[in-house]
Formats: sequence, C-alpha cells, structure tokens
Amino acid sequence: LALALTLQAERPQPSHAVAIPSSGTQSPVSSLAQRVMDRMQRTERGPRHNAPAFYSPAGVRLETAEQLLSSRCLLLFEGGIWVWPAVEVGHSRQVLGLHGLTERAVNLTTLSLFPRVLLASDFLTEQEARLIIDRADGHMFKSGVSLKAKDQGKASSEYRTSSQIQVLRYHEYEHYTAHHDFFDPGEYQGRDREGGYANNRLATVFFYLNEPAKGGATGFPRAGKLEQPRDFLDCSRGLSVPPQRLAVLLFYSMLPNGEFDQTSLHAGCDVIEGTKWAANFWFWNQMQSRGSNKMAGGPSAAVAR
Repeated sequence: LALALTLQAERPQPSHAVAIPSSGTQSPVSSLAQRVMDRMQRTERGPRHNAPAFYSPAGVRLETAEQLLSSRCLLLFEGGIWVWPAVEVGHSRQVLGLHGLTERAVNLTTLSLFPRVLLASDFLTEQEARLIIDRADGHMFKSGVSLKAKDQGKASSEYRTSSQIQVLRYHEYEHYTAHHDFFDPGEYQGRDREGGYANNRLATVFFYLNEPAKGGATGFPRAGKLEQPRDFLDCSRGLSVPPQRLAVLLFYSMLPNGEFDQTSLHAGCDVIEGTKWAANFWFWNQMQSRGSNKMAGGPSAAVAR
C-alpha cells in the first residue's frame, strides 16, 4: 500500500509493520517480500508470475536483509521487476549511469501514467544516429508474420509482423497499426501458457533517429484509460508523441504488479512527408539468452508496412 501511494507522488502513511531480521543478514529476502505481500492481503500468484522483489529508489535490486537495513527507502514491486515511477504527467528527473562510463545525465520526463510513457530527450548523439542509419540502409527487408491460433489462414497483411530487425524505416503513408508489445502465449500455437506473465515483454525502448518533415508520431489511443478504439489506424485520440530527433521513448507493456497493461496499445502513425528512421528493442521481465528463439515467431512491435 505504501508503495502504491509513493508511485502516485503522495506521502505514504504506514499501514503495515514487518520486521527485518537483524541476524543472518546475508540471507535472501524473497520470503520477506512475500510476507509483506501477505500482510497486505495480496495472495501468491504461482509460477505464471514473477515473485515480488525489493528495490532501492535508484532501481538496484536488494537481495539480502543487510541491503534492506542499509537503505533508507525501499520499493517493493509485486511484479518483481523495477519500473520507473511515473509520479505525474510532466514530472522530470535527472538520471545518471545510462551512458555507460560517461557522467552525462539524462532528463526523463513523464508523458503518461496509463500507459506509463517516459521521454528522454537528446539521449543519442548526432554521430550515433547517423551511424545507425548508415549501417542499416540497404539492408532493410519486410519480416515474417506470426498469427494467433484463431487467425491462422487469414491474410498476413492484416497482422503485425515479427522480426529480429531493430532498425525501422517508414516511407510516406507507411504506418504500423495499433498493437500491444506483450503477448498472451495462450493465443499462439506452440507457446507455453504457463510462462505468460513471468516471461514477457515488460517495456519498449524506441529511438527516434530523425524527424520526418510531417507525421510519423507514435500514438497511444488508450492513453488515460480510454476505451478500445474501433479503428486501429486512428491516430487522433489519446496521446500522440511526435518524432523528436535523438530522443528515446520508454513505455511499459506491463504494470508494476506484473499484469498486462491493456492501455499500452500503440501505433506508428502515417508519415505524411519525408522518411522516418527509428529503432527499438524490448526489455523482458526474464533474462533472455543470446540468440534465444523465444522472440522468434512472437508478435513484433514495429516494422513499417
């Protein structure tokens, strides 16, 4: 409960007391995290979800009681994975450590609470953006398609594509229909339903490599908890984020409690004039082995068509 209030930028009032053991401080604290959830009457959800976990305000996972005792503030995430607190629309924070060994701070601004959308302006350098475009140009191709079980046999052009390509190019009047980046394994043949929430796409990082002359926004038609749109090509509702050269958009497909965020529906809106270059990758809520096939054949987030 205190965590929920903290994430809404309110001062939390104590509601439960749970003792942190002073002895055996090197022991794991997973049982303590579950005990806190029990005190808050949050039932254990089983293997389909990740276990709850403690984090510091800087996003460092706390594994021992000693780490808990040395931290002045604790955040407990029911979904077990760190999620940047959105606080409120317009909230801005300086974040260090996102550029490797450099000390350059990144300004992270909240654009939306539902879904959780944050923008980091001037994240890339001009040289980085140019290098990515130059390396990818001439190697672009349309990806394959993975259909839900109920859609097998239908035209693939109606559905989002799947590919390991991360660099994206949109020509004039190309777009990407509204979709989610998370996937329900139960809707795809051959996928393990049991791993649904515990092994899924947590968040999307979207790089704007250039700015087309007109159009090319990223649309969130359910932002602010709007109803499901009837037209998945409609970019006039909800939140629209115009391309901002060198910026990075971070948006979450899952809630802090580990459930899917249905309001994370998003689209690549039509480029009206010029060409849009972008890149993306996904954060998963489980470690993915290098070269893993877990992503192959699943729904993809963005390839222009």
